[in-house]
Amino acid sequence: MKAIIYPKAGKIALAKYNPDGTISYTPDKMVLCNGTVQSIAANVNIATTELADGNADFPMGVYDTGKSGQIVVTMSSFQPALYAALMGSAVEELADSDLWSVEEELSIPTSSPYSVPLQHTPKATGAIVLVDADASPFVKVSNSPAKGQFAVSNDVATFNSADAGKNVFITYEWVADEAIKLGLPVVGARPVVQAIISTEVTDEEEINVYDANIIVDKCKATGDINQPTQQREPQSWSFTLGVLKPRPGYNPVYWKYALRS
Repeated sequence: MKAIIYPKAGKIALAKYNPDGTISYTPDKMVLCNGTVQSIAANVNIATTELADGNADFPMGVYDTGKSGQIVVTMSSFQPALYAALMGSAVEELADSDLWSVEEELSIPTSSPYSVPLQHTPKATGAIVLVDADASPFVKVSNSPAKGQFAVSNDVATFNSADAGKNVFITYEWVADEAIKLGLPVVGARPVVQAIISTEVTDEEEINVYDANIIVDKCKATGDINQPTQQREPQSWSFTLGVLKPRPGYNPVYWKYALRS
């Protein structure tokens, strides 16, 4: 095989181990559709120790004492199911679930009707708070609001003409027909998984293409697992998989290359 280059980052899947230590490549045991990968870096570290030579400036020898490995994956998109698998949690599918809308900014019209549509319909029994730009609260009434009051019907907030032109901020609970929930476990350990990386490589002349796999028999997330920063400019996020002692008869990590016909 010729020397190769990696023109693509590749894709990664995780497979969860069964309680008896076996592995099943079934939908309930695999973490798939993990989003867009920016880069994957496989690192192997070799620990060494020296024995001194009392008659020389250099040691008698440098001896390998252990190995460790890491797979550092940088993602351009965020997939809650992948994050949950790394954290030892799970994604729940919910129906009729309560959510919050925080500080929707509203501009009260300067002419009648003095009504503004909301992004959602507030929950009938939920909390709802509205304040002006000075954080002074308005009072919620059932209808016909006076100055400093407001009323809500379905997904429309109504105000008094005396408050026309003001900017206000409304925070309320609403109900989503469908939602997913990702929770941080109170206790528990991050799970051991098998990592399967699929990519393609080419030779230096970019004539031949090879399908490539990197398989980490046993690994788990190590260090910090931070979601992407929430800001105006989208950001990537990354996680590190620490290589663990493999099952008997398996390599900790192995690479396979097959010439594409």
